[in-house]
Amino acid sequence: MAIKRFTHEISKAQILKRIESFGYKLQNRYKNLRKFTTHPTRELTMRIYNRQIVGSHATGSETIKLLREVIASAKFSSFDQLCGHLVEVGDFLSEIAPREFVIGNMVKRVIILLKEEYASALASHIEGNSERLKTSKVGSDTHHRTTTSSSHCSTSRSPGIVEESVSRLLGQKPMTNELLEEDEKIPADLINEERAFNANSLSLKPIFIEAVQELYDELDLVLEAVAAQASEHIHSGYPLSFASSDLKQKG
Repeated sequence: MAIKRFTHEISKAQILKRIESFGYKLQNRYKNLRKFTTHPTRELTMRIYNRQIVGSHATGSETIKLLREVIASAKFSSFDQLCGHLVEVGDFLSEIAPREFVIGNMVKRVIILLKEEYASALASHIEGNSERLKTSKVGSDTHHRTTTSSSHCSTSRSPGIVEESVSRLLGQKPMTNELLEEDEKIPADLINEERAFNANSLSLKPIFIEAVQELYDELDLVLEAVAAQASEHIHSGYPLSFASSDLKQKG
């Protein structure tokens, strides 16, 4: 039987366009690789590229471990800067290994976890300042309290405003300048406190590292948890899964 030859012709302009596009991608990848030359990201990238790390669980664990090292060695002036750097590292890893979707998922999970820790610490900071302001006013005369409340009305916060602000912080990301300017319900002194707290967010690095470590330990126990529940995924001797699973066989 005669073999049908591929007769589709490609013009010279199309060939040059493809070469130019391929060269542009290589140039961008080389720039990113140079940026992370002395970074542990390069080591993990080479291990993934050379297939030394295979599987979603192994890739996810190594990604979390890398993000923990990035946070430990990062020097940032704001919380947003730290999150931006983590996103940058995740994008670089995803570009090298586009089929490993677990990389992007782990980066998003870590950033969400850090935002929760940041919001919790900020809420505690605001509540602590509010209690100190109330304590400092005890013992002062009525005239002084009246003058202070009239000239600095933002200092005396009602419990409702504080609780509303704290609940909002716990449910959203840290307040950026745009969000703060648009929200008129948050007092001005509360806005200034958040900005000062955000500028000193480097002090929260130990809390961030501990939170990521807990996520790493939790991911390390996933295999045992799935293997323990393997019998629930088997019916009449057949595993109810899309493909064969070593975890269900272990169970």
